[in-house]
Amino acid sequence: MQTLVSSLLAVAGTAFLELQGSTHPTMNDAWFLLQPLGFGTGYVLLEQVFQRYPDEKYVNAMTGLKMGSMALATTVWASSAGHTLADIQPVLESPIAMAAMTYLSVFTTAAAIAVQSYAFKRLSAADTAIILATEPVWAAGIALIFLGETLGPAEWLGGSLIIGACLVNELDLMNKFMEGKERPAADT
Repeated sequence: MQTLVSSLLAVAGTAFLELQGSTHPTMNDAWFLLQPLGFGTGYVLLEQVFQRYPDEKYVNAMTGLKMGSMALATTVWASSAGHTLADIQPVLESPIAMAAMTYLSVFTTAAAIAVQSYAFKRLSAADTAIILATEPVWAAGIALIFLGETLGPAEWLGGSLIIGACLVNELDLMNKFMEGKERPAADT
């Protein structure tokens, strides 16, 4: 119940944050709804792997496996969309583009996945998923502070729901609420 309520709050909050704008939701938005299911399933599986293989050496192996599977999936997707190696030739010839790609590949992808893998040795899949659900809140906050974005009532509500999901999960509120419901009232 705890995980379900936290997840529903986080999904609702993300919808309020992400589905506001000048365009109506599209089929691509529906596809993006599958992302949390994929990540969540991956977190549960990763937690099970680390319970079975707790040695530190498996963290690096798992990071490599995740990076390799992403590379394979994106290559298949790009190929099926008709892209070829010739399409990336301008990127490979540009020092600026290669520096940006190296930064994105090493720091924001590989290093982030490695940190997530190490975190899974200490956190449950549910805790990690709820923590990572705060990503849109951070993005909105950074846009507000550094880019001068304005947030409307729906965005504030969405951010509040996501923070609420974290609090419900971390403070074990649903389980405490359910325990209180099960106890019979004392006779006076």
